Amino acid sequence: MSIPILDTHQHLIYPNKYPYAWTNGLSPLEGNAFRLKKIP
Repeated sequence: MSIPILDTHQHLIYPNKYPYAWTNGLSPLEGNAFRLKKIP
């Protein structure tokens, strides 16, 4: 039996805290924050 593997990771982006050179030139990502929301 073969089970396909699907990579479902995400990149959290904190541009005010860390530089992310790999987002340069990618307008949906460049300068935008993608954070993990804290659950109260």
